[in-house]
Amino acid sequence: MDAIRRMYLLKFLSSFMLFGALAVPLLTQWAKLSYTELFLVEIWFGFWLLAFEIPTGAVADRIGRKKLMLMGSVGYIL
Repeated sequence: MDAIRRMYLLKFLSSFMLFGALAVPLLTQWAKLSYTELFLVEIWFGFWLLAFEIPTGAVADRIGRKKLMLMGSVGYIL
């Protein structure tokens, strides 16, 4: 299977977002987080997502979009 098909397969499978449906029960029961703590974790994650969004545009300009997409896919898998 070539790299493009693998990337499309990864995107297709990740679009189901199965973790999102399981995150609230998992984190409230197993991790014993309250809803307030759970939402604070989500806010923290959203902050870092936004913080890293801007520098990735500059990196893509320097090394190329294709290479950055490949690095991002590998990072996502890990």
